Amino acid sequence: MEMPLPPEDQELRNVIDKLAQFVARNGPEFEKMTMEKQKENPKFSFLFGGDFYGYYKYKLALEQQQREWGGSGPARGLSRHPRARPRGHFCPSHLACPAGPGLQPLLVLSAPGSL
Repeated sequence: MEMPLPPEDQELRNVIDKLAQFVARNGPEFEKMTMEKQKENPKFSFLFGGDFYGYYKYKLALEQQQREWGGSGPARGLSRHPRARPRGHFCPSHLACPAGPGLQPLLVLSAPGSL
């Protein structure tokens, strides 16, 4: 999954990033509640398919992935996928895995010196 371009507006980027964290932690009900409360707020148009919707969904998937793996950073808490996959390929269970036809791995790790 390639990261969509984030907003240049740092304040909007912070709003999207924080909301993705909260929704990953608190579940889709939190997203629904935010949509109801912020439906008139143009800063939250990304929730309704507006600009940066793709970036929000990407950040949400990333946050959910990190929570599933138990880490707090992009390279922390990685664990082997529960089902056997090719050596060095890691993916969360709710996203496409590299074993599928034509799919790219989310993260490929190789032992030092093996490249």
